[in-house]
This record gives sequence, C-alpha cells and structure tokens, in this order.
Amino acid sequence: MTTEEMMSTIDWIGNQLRRYALNRFRRFASVPLEELKAPSNEFCSVPDSLVTFLCQNQDSVVRWMDERSDETSQFFIKQAIAFFQTKNQFLIVGDQEKTILTAEYVRFLGDFRSGLLDCKHSTHLPKLLKEVLAVHQIQLEQFVLDLASRNLSRDFVFSTPVCSEYSPDLQLRILHTPTEHLLDPILDLGCGQNGELVHFLRSQGNLAFGVDRGSDPDQFIINADWFNFPFVPGFWGTIISHMAFSNHFLHHYLRPSGHLQQYAQCYMDVLSALKPQGSFIYAPGLPFIEALLPREEYCVERFEITQMTGTRINQYFRTTYGLDVLYACKVTRSC
Repeated sequence: MTTEEMMSTIDWIGNQLRRYALNRFRRFASVPLEELKAPSNEFCSVPDSLVTFLCQNQDSVVRWMDERSDETSQFFIKQAIAFFQTKNQFLIVGDQEKTILTAEYVRFLGDFRSGLLDCKHSTHLPKLLKEVLAVHQIQLEQFVLDLASRNLSRDFVFSTPVCSEYSPDLQLRILHTPTEHLLDPILDLGCGQNGELVHFLRSQGNLAFGVDRGSDPDQFIINADWFNFPFVPGFWGTIISHMAFSNHFLHHYLRPSGHLQQYAQCYMDVLSALKPQGSFIYAPGLPFIEALLPREEYCVERFEITQMTGTRINQYFRTTYGLDVLYACKVTRSC
C-alpha cells in the first residue's frame, strides 16, 4: 500500500468513527440528562454495524487513534460540551470542567484502544465495549454531579430550560425590527445551530452573519462563544440577539454567584462594536444596565411584547424580582 493509499484509508477510518460517534450523541439528544445516570444498559449498548466495522478494521482503527489522538479527544470533548449545553443552555462549562472532561476522554479512548489491541476474538468485542462504556458512564455521571456543585443545584443541572430556534418572522416581530430598518453589516449574536435569521436576512439582500457556540459553521456562521468573539470597535451596523445574550445576562444577574461582571463587560464590548447610529437590538430587556448607559452616547428604546402582557411569567418577574424585562430593547449608538 502506498503512502497516499494509507493516508486515504486512515482518513476513511476517521470519518467512519466520527459518524458512529455523532450518531451516538444524536441518539441521546432527546433523552433527559437525568436518565443517563449509571448504570444504563442503553448507554452501554453499541450497534452491530459498529462491532462489525471494528472487527474488520481493528489494526487501522488503532493506527488512526495513535496518529490522531489529540484530534480525536478534542472531537469528543466538543461534542460532549455541546450535548450538555443543549440539555441546559445555562450550564457553565468553564476551564475547570473542560480539564476534567479532557482527562476523562483521554482515559476513555485509551481504554478503548487497549481493548481493541487485547481483543483476539471478535466474539469478545461486544462485552469489551460494554465494559469500557460502563466505566465511562460512571465517570460522566460524576462529572454531571460535580457540575451541580458549580451550577446552583442538582435540580437546576437536571432541569431542561426551554431552548429553541425561532422563525425569522417571529424574531423580527418580537424585536420590532423590519428588515429595511437594519443597518449593515448585521450580526446575529446567538444565532442558533442553523442560523435561520442570518440566511433569511441574506435572502433579503442584507449583509448578515451569525455567531453561536452550537452552530454548524459555514461561510456566514461562526462557531464561537460570544465571550471569545472579536468585537471590532465601530464595525457592525446592527447586532441582534433574540432570547440569547440578554437571556443569559438576565440569568446571571438573578443567579447567586452569577458571572455578572463578565456579562456586563461583554455587553459594553457589543455596544462599542457598533457604528455611529448602529443598534443593538435584543429581548428580553436588561433594565439594570440600560439605566446606567450615558444618554449622550446611547439612545434606549423599549418595545412592549404584547403577547406577554399580563401573563404569569410577567407577574412573576415583577413580584419576585421587581423587574419588568419582558420587552424588546433597541440601544442605538449616537456618536
């Protein structure tokens, strides 16, 4: 086999393994996080097609894992973090958690590789895989329980807050923002996996882009966290964020030991990234920081979300926190 053929085989092996891994993450996508606690026969089960693939390509799989070990572990870590935050968008998975998760996937992949090397008979492989996954599940369960100690409580971690991609029409109506009033270029901050509003705006002739930590990146969508996104001063004409950045900012404002300062700094970075007469348009509102903005620099407009007027959630925020947040806000930079 030539070097070129060998590289082609290794790439094919990697693509197949990633496909099986992605299918596994998708298999559990609709399962509540609490149901993934150890022990679980479902978690430890593997499809027959994967067993057959591993048996037929045992040596090549081991070679691929040796040559692409860092790439493999980073792939699993990225998918795992996305999985946890899809279950609960408000979970904080910081550097400490990423370090723990990295160590676990390095260990898990090492056990997987060692098992393949030690498995002399294909009939033993299903049992071996089940044993490796059983240990992995115990470690992931402990990881989730540790998250609870840094994310309010066990009940909070195992809860499933509503998180959805809304239609472009609904987002623009809630934000009181006709497309002809948007100043280019436009950034959708927290655009969602598919960036539907971004692609809609581009279909209308707008120069629109999106950023989201869980997005499927393309030429207009950037996969990034808003804390790591480079907000170039004076670049954007409009920055939109429907039920995304301000929703998280509000969560951390109300949350004991929330990351309030980090969000406040990011909020000001967003405003500094606006052109003169550019606007940051978002919902829900953030009255606690909007009141602090210098009026000679920013014009703050609020738009009632009539569908929420008089609702129980509106009354809850008012009576529990003394806040009226169920409105859309447009902050325009005057100079």
